[in-house]
Amino acid sequence: MELERNLMESLGGQQHQHQQHQDDNTKIEEECGSKFIVETLDWKQYRGSILSAAYDGEAFGEAIGELILQRYHESLQQRGETTMQQQQQQQEEEHQKYSPRPYYYIHLIGISVGAFAANACCSTLRRSMYDHHHQRLQQQQQQQQQHPKIYTRLTLLDPFTSRGIGGVGYGNANFGATADYAEHYLNTDDPVPSTNEPLDLCATWDVTGVPEREKEFVLPENETMHCWPVVYFARYVCQKSAGKVLMHGQDGAPERGSVTFL
Repeated sequence: MELERNLMESLGGQQHQHQQHQDDNTKIEEECGSKFIVETLDWKQYRGSILSAAYDGEAFGEAIGELILQRYHESLQQRGETTMQQQQQQQEEEHQKYSPRPYYYIHLIGISVGAFAANACCSTLRRSMYDHHHQRLQQQQQQQQQHPKIYTRLTLLDPFTSRGIGGVGYGNANFGATADYAEHYLNTDDPVPSTNEPLDLCATWDVTGVPEREKEFVLPENETMHCWPVVYFARYVCQKSAGKVLMHGQDGAPERGSVTFL
């Protein structure tokens, strides 16, 4: 498929990426620490009409998930079935010195209709990882070793939740279901439909009334408050929480379905 070929080329190395993407990736990696690998893909060309955007996003997310899994399995074959701790240590020591690079912690961030891509990628990873673990369970028990698992964190920023004409409520029933940790940032006073209600399968953070919005935020020209959850997460959450393994109901992390007003 053309989509898969293009994605493989883009994921294969920074030499295939646009210079602006390279600069953005490097900046984020430096801010979050060298153990993070940042890849930027622009899926605008694969987005169709307003009516098909949710489906197009899901197809894109599934393709990304398959490519990540391909790298994951290739890295295991290349490096051998060592323990998770050993592989993580090797990953830190040899950051970006080998290919393919394994992934153990994946943070998927979906913005507006991009929530469909992020959630579909997460679902693809979980479904395929379950099948892989089931197939290798007997071998793991015999070798007495822990097979590394991909941890997925899903962050949805004012997500669009309606899927096509008849898919009202789709996001509430599906977004976050397959993530190890799912969080939802929203504001409730923007004009974009299907974005102003908390999601049952996520821990929701309502940032409508935070003081920072009134004191520090200037709404960009031709924008609505639909962009505020993105700004809030980027400014006040992302760097502080990068790389944290959060689990619902553990160590102070909120449960699914909870709503916290900030």
